[in-house]
Amino acid sequence: MCEVRARIVSGAEGGWGVGILSGSDAAKLDLRIMMNGEGKLTSRSPGVADAPWLSSPAIHPASEWNQVRVERKDARIRVFVNGVFLFERAHPRTTSAGGLCLFCFGAKAPVDVRIINLQVHLP
Repeated sequence: MCEVRARIVSGAEGGWGVGILSGSDAAKLDLRIMMNGEGKLTSRSPGVADAPWLSSPAIHPASEWNQVRVERKDARIRVFVNGVFLFERAHPRTTSAGGLCLFCFGAKAPVDVRIINLQVHLP
C-alpha cells in the first residue's frame, strides 16, 4: 500500500501521480494513478483500456491537499482519495517485485507539486 498527500501549487494544466514499476526495469511504468489540475483522477496501464478521468465529491480542488491511497493485491488495484474508495481495476502487468515512483506530468513545465506526506506499507 502507498499513500501520498499532495497538491498542485502551479501548472494546473498538469498534475501528479503514483507509479508502479515493473520488476527491476525503472524506465517501465506498469501502472499510473494520476491526479490532474482539474481535480480528477485516472489510472493508466499498458495493455489495459484507459480509465476515464473521474470526478468525485471526495476529491478536493487540485490546489488543496488530496490524499491518494493505492492498494495492490496480486493484479487488483484499489484506489482511495481522502479516505473514500473510488475504484478497483485489474492491472495484470503489475508484479510484487516492482517499485514505486512519484511523478509530475503536463503539457507545460514546470508543474509545481508539493508533497506533504508519503507512506509505503509492505505486506
